[in-house]
Amino acid sequence: MRILVLEDNPDDFFLIQTRLREVPGAEFEFEHVTYLKDAKERLTKGGFDLVLADLNVPDSQGVGTILELIKAAPEIPVVALTGATLEEQVALEAVRKGAQDYLAKQDLDGKTLVRVIRYAIERKQAEEKRQEAAQIKSEFTSMVSHELRTPLTVIKESVGIVHDGSAGEINAEQKEFLTNAKRNIDRLARLIDDVLDFQKLETQQTEFQMTENNINQVVEEVRESFALTAKSRGFELSAELEESLPGILFDRDKIVQVLTNFMSNAMKAMKKGKITLKTKRFENT
Repeated sequence: MRILVLEDNPDDFFLIQTRLREVPGAEFEFEHVTYLKDAKERLTKGGFDLVLADLNVPDSQGVGTILELIKAAPEIPVVALTGATLEEQVALEAVRKGAQDYLAKQDLDGKTLVRVIRYAIERKQAEEKRQEAAQIKSEFTSMVSHELRTPLTVIKESVGIVHDGSAGEINAEQKEFLTNAKRNIDRLARLIDDVLDFQKLETQQTEFQMTENNINQVVEEVRESFALTAKSRGFELSAELEESLPGILFDRDKIVQVLTNFMSNAMKAMKKGKITLKTKRFENT
C-alpha cells in the first residue's frame, strides 16, 4: 500500500513511519512531501492508495489543504492529521468537506493508525459504490421517464381527437369521461417532467408552484376521476363541499396527488360502501 504523507515536520513523518512499522503484517510504502503544491503534483501522477495530510503546511492552512488534495485526486481517500487539540474542530470540518477521517498526532500509535488507514480506504470504496449505484439509478429513471413520454403523447393526441369530435360524434357522458382522461394525462405528463429534474431529487429540493386555487373544484375533479372506477366496483362516491370557500394558495398538482392517494387507499381498504369527500372551513383558518 502506497501512502503519500504531506507533513512539514520531519520528526512527525519519522514517527508515522516508526509507528506503522511496529505493527506486524503492516506493509506500507511512503512518499513524503513538505508542500501542498508538491503533494498535488505527485497525486496527478497516480499510484497512491491514501494521503495522510497535516492540516497546516507552509503553503496552505486548515481545511483548504484537504480541499485542494481532494480536488487534485478525488478518488484517493484523505486522512487529516492534527497537531493540537484546538485543531480538532478544524479536522471535523475537514471530514464534513470530504476527508475520510482525522487523527491527532499526540494520540498516534501503530494499531490506531493502521485501523484508520484501512477504514478510510473501505469508506472511500463504499462511497464510490454508492455514487455508482446512484448514477445507475438516475440513468435508469431518466430512460424510463423518457420512454413513458412517447406513448403518453400518443394517448393524449388520440383522446383529444375523440374528445373534440373529430373521430365521430360522442354523447355528453362520454365527453365527461374523456375530459377526466385528458386532465389526468396532462397531470401525468407534469409528474414525468418532475421525475426528469434529477437535480431537485438529488438535492431533495422540490419546487412548489404556489397559485390561488378553488379547493372545491380540485376535490370535485378528483371525485370525477374516480367516478367510473367507483361505479364499476360498487362504491357510492359523493362529495359534500362547503360553499363560498375563499381561494387558497397551494400547489394544485401536489394537492391533487395527495387526494388521489387518499382515494386509492380508501378503495383498496374497502370492499363495498360509501366514500364521501368533504370540505369545511374551520374558525381562524
